[in-house]
Amino acid sequence: MNLAFQATDEGIWDWQDLDHDHQWWAPKFYMLLGYHPGEISPSFSQLKTFIHPEDRAPTLQALEDHLKDRTPFDVACRLKTRSDDYRWFRVRGKSARRNPDGPLRMVGSIDDITQQKKAEDKFRLVIEAAPAGMLMVDSQGAIVLVNRRLSQEFGYASHELLDK
Repeated sequence: MNLAFQATDEGIWDWQDLDHDHQWWAPKFYMLLGYHPGEISPSFSQLKTFIHPEDRAPTLQALEDHLKDRTPFDVACRLKTRSDDYRWFRVRGKSARRNPDGPLRMVGSIDDITQQKKAEDKFRLVIEAAPAGMLMVDSQGAIVLVNRRLSQEFGYASHELLDK
C-alpha cells in the first residue's frame, strides 16, 4: 500500500468514521501542506482551518451535498500551508461505506494545482486584453468564456453569454 501512495503526486486521506473528527493522511498529504507526517493532527476540524475563508462555505457545501445526495465531491480551493501561504488544491473524495442513515466513511485526495491556476489566470488576462471579441467553447460546444469586448459587441453581460 505504501508504494501506491508513493506513486502518486496526490495526498491521500481517509475519514474512516464520519461520526468522529479523526482522519488519516498519507505522508504526501502532509508534505503538500509543508508539514512532516504526524506534525499536526489529521482531523476534519484541522483541515477546515486550512481552507481559505472565501472558499470555506462553498467547499463545505460541496462536501455536505456529496454526503447527502452523492453529488460528486470535486472542488478547487485554497489551503493554507505551513508557511502561511495559500496554494490552490483540487480536493476530491467519495463516500465509501453507507448505511440507511447515510455514509459512514469517506476517502479522497488533494492535488496541488497552484501552477495550473496561475496559468489559467494569465490566459484570462490575455483574453480580456484582446482587442477583438473572443469566446471559448468546451468539447460539447458550450460557451465557457467570453471577454469584455465580445460582451460589448453583443450588448450582453458576460455571464449572460455563458452556457450554464
